[in-house]
Parts: sequence; structure tokens; C-alpha cells
Amino acid sequence: MPDTAPFVARLKALNIDYLEANISEYMQNLKHFLALRDNHPDFAERKAKMLELADVCIALPGGPGTLEEISEVYSWARIGKNDSPCVFWNVGGFYEPIKAMFQTMVDNGFLTQDHFDKLLFTDNLTELERFIEAYQPMGIRTY
Repeated sequence: MPDTAPFVARLKALNIDYLEANISEYMQNLKHFLALRDNHPDFAERKAKMLELADVCIALPGGPGTLEEISEVYSWARIGKNDSPCVFWNVGGFYEPIKAMFQTMVDNGFLTQDHFDKLLFTDNLTELERFIEAYQPMGIRTY
């Protein structure tokens, strides 16, 4: 299992800075999230609502559920139902096998290079920020 402590420390520092500058907005977002959870007990409906509200979709290292969720929102991006960037937070190379699988999809004609380039694998906050700022939704896939 990769050591996620450095990432968690950076994330906490970012969150503290954000909280100090935006505590009222944070509390409003927290209340909104709790209402979302309470008002949408069906998981698929709740995921759709979270995607609607998301600015970016980031998969931290996780299990099959995490992989399913990021795969779903990336697939939605490919058919024009998600304009948010999708990112695999690749701590310690955790997602390298998934990245290789996506490259194999490109190599075998199941995914275009352009669409693959709209997916970021990183553990670098600066790279993440640049990717989000420069992101343009991908065109709807055609056959």
C-alpha cells in the first residue's frame, strides 16, 4: 500500500488555508452535502447529483467502488454528460496499472489519444491545478 501521508498532509494544509479564507462557504457546502445525502437515498441518483455539482472528479487510491465511480464519470464525459475533468490521484504509482490499461485501449483503437489526454494521472498538486485550469470538455465520441 502506498504511503499517502504526504498527500494527506498537503491536502490538510490546503483545506486549512481554504477554511480560514472561506469558512462560511465551507459550512454552506457541508450543509448542502448533508442535504444531498438525506434527500437522495438512492446511490445512483446521489452520484448523478454530486456530478452535477462537481467542479472536478478526483479518484484517490481506493477499491472497486472508487474505480467504478471514476470510470463512470469519465464515460459520461465521453458522451457529453460530464464537463468536469477526471483525475486519478496516482500516489506512489497506485494507478499505473489502470493508466497502462487505458493506453492499451488507445493502442487497440478502443479509445482515442485525444480522449486519453483528457484524463490525468498525477500526484502533483501543481500539475493538477494546471490540468483543471486548462481543461476543455472532450468532444462527444463518434464512431
